[in-house]
Amino acid sequence: MHTLKGLIVLVAVICCATGLDLPPDFQKCKRSDNNVNECLKAAIQDALPKLKDGLPAFGFPKIQPLDIPSITVGEGKGAVHVIQNFNDVKIYGIPLAVLDKVDAKLTDTSVAIDISATLKEVKIEAKYDFNGRILLLPIVGNGNSAVQFENVKAQVHFGCKLITKKNKGYIDCNDVTIKLDPQKIVFNFDNLFNGDERLGTEMNRLLNDNWKEIWEDVKHGYEDSLSIIIQDIGNKIIKKVPYDDLIP
Repeated sequence: MHTLKGLIVLVAVICCATGLDLPPDFQKCKRSDNNVNECLKAAIQDALPKLKDGLPAFGFPKIQPLDIPSITVGEGKGAVHVIQNFNDVKIYGIPLAVLDKVDAKLTDTSVAIDISATLKEVKIEAKYDFNGRILLLPIVGNGNSAVQFENVKAQVHFGCKLITKKNKGYIDCNDVTIKLDPQKIVFNFDNLFNGDERLGTEMNRLLNDNWKEIWEDVKHGYEDSLSIIIQDIGNKIIKKVPYDDLIP
């Protein structure tokens, strides 16, 4: 057993030192291509379903669903006065995103990529724990939750620098931001108010009737949390494939 563990560690060290190759069925784009934006759009669109089950060699997790241990969203400044604690988070729908536009600025020292995409449906399931106020009313509970986002317009920015390892350049994205504009959100929180079915039903109805006001107050917290997650996941691939191999 110790020998096997040692072999795994050795392989990981060698991979990180020498760099990894993308799977052969992943499309590549050339920086010198006059149509590099269209090429990247097609390549990323093609890659999304292939990433559904993850890339174990890169430590890249499956993204359908995307499993996240926990997310904490702070209270807003208007309608929402509750710290939202979520555990065992699962996000469904990422591989089904449709890319609308890609705008890339690629140089020998930096990479900036802006992606516009549409997601017909994104569903977040999690264990929640609330104790605060929403729309001036108390909200208390813990249990299962499901939040469904419909027809989401997403803007994702990757700001990256080049780092050198073993005389090869690698991309390191240290500035990732996400903006989300859903056309509708449907909330469902089980076991509100210690399982009081009547109060729970009324609170879920209130949340859904006022979803837009609630979202406007807390969206930055959700966007900031997801930006950190996407930055971490994205770097699992791009920091392990040399820049000249990733986008030659």
